[in-house]
Amino acid sequence: MSEGCDFWERWKLVRYLNDGASAEVFLVVSKTDPSLKMTLKCFGIQDSKPEIEAYQELKKLSLIRHCEVINKLTHPHNQETECTALLLEYHKGPDLQEWWSRNRNSGQLRKDSKFLWGFLRSIVNRLSELHAQGITHADIKPENIILTQGANGDLTNDVRAELIDYGFSQCSAKSPRQLFIGTFGFTAPEWLPGKMNPLLPLAQSADIYSLGSLMVDIVTGFPAYDASSSKEGEELEFQDLTLVDFGSDENLKNLILSMLELSPEARPSIFAIQSKLINFF
Repeated sequence: MSEGCDFWERWKLVRYLNDGASAEVFLVVSKTDPSLKMTLKCFGIQDSKPEIEAYQELKKLSLIRHCEVINKLTHPHNQETECTALLLEYHKGPDLQEWWSRNRNSGQLRKDSKFLWGFLRSIVNRLSELHAQGITHADIKPENIILTQGANGDLTNDVRAELIDYGFSQCSAKSPRQLFIGTFGFTAPEWLPGKMNPLLPLAQSADIYSLGSLMVDIVTGFPAYDASSSKEGEELEFQDLTLVDFGSDENLKNLILSMLELSPEARPSIFAIQSKLINFF
């Protein structure tokens, strides 16, 4: 933890990156080492308790990544306002949503088992780090996955992925979940409004469903169920997964379908998926 009084003497603002439900994200670079770039996540200046949100996210991130809390930081876009921020690793690369929107016409890539296995292995490795620490990400979706360049600079042949945005993640499986969190279309059905039991904790099996829906989205352009049918009181409209063409690899198809079991208990753990990846790819 450090105070923000001298932060801007050591770091230079490069640009705004994006924002979320409670924070704005910026890219900063070290003034003494221009090769050192970091992500600065500033928690909402309108929020009465930004320090609590920052420390809650720090608690989760500190288990798997290097990060630092900055108190009383002059806001990058409002010099008359102080905020609480997190200084995090910067992952260069587009998010999956952005990258895929630029490659939508590459129909053959959707059926390329090498690409699909490579992407799945990369994101499973990241997710297993979370689950090993008892953390559920709770918001796996294309916008929360950064694709980084492989050794040969070609994502299609050497794809690597990083999970970002731990604002919704849960540290303990013992804490009851009071409100809906996540993204329609990717959130596990049992945690949708009107369907979840608020007395039950958020289980890691919810991440497995989200990962399966993400893979369906990559292959078809749509998640496993229609997000517009997620409203309370409405029946979910699922894709007919038996009609989805996952290419010629039956092992890949069966693994993805196992992630999308409606019963949370029937879904494989992230570690079981890792074992299958070792055997299959």
